[in-house]
Amino acid sequence: PDQRFPVYQGPGEDYGRSGNGKATVSTNDWIEVFGRYDDYIMIQYDINAEQYRIGWIEATALPKGADVPDLSFEMLDQRLTRDCILTDDPLKSEKKILSLKKDTQVRSLADFGEHFYIEVTVDGKTYWGFVDADCVTKG
Repeated sequence: PDQRFPVYQGPGEDYGRSGNGKATVSTNDWIEVFGRYDDYIMIQYDINAEQYRIGWIEATALPKGADVPDLSFEMLDQRLTRDCILTDDPLKSEKKILSLKKDTQVRSLADFGEHFYIEVTVDGKTYWGFVDADCVTKG
């Protein structure tokens, strides 16, 4: 209890942080764990009643003995089919991290039905986040 951990936009410190660079999760609040990728854990937590965030914390933040499944991603190179936004909250607010232009090169990581989880590099900075499914060609 009473611990806080930085939340990154991808599995590593190089991905930056949402919330004006201050995204942090508290162990006193609700946290959903999706799985492990390298030395990072993909989580979801609530900011408030209208906004969630999906991001990454260091695996060392987990309690000792926590059993977390490994995650794997598709890593398919694709282009966006239309202008869209990148978000870390596909379920509630869909708050924008970035605006992305049609034909932007992305790497599709996973298909979540109504959203795709993608990797994109803009101005030399790499982000992982969600776009509407119709922004990426399926298949």
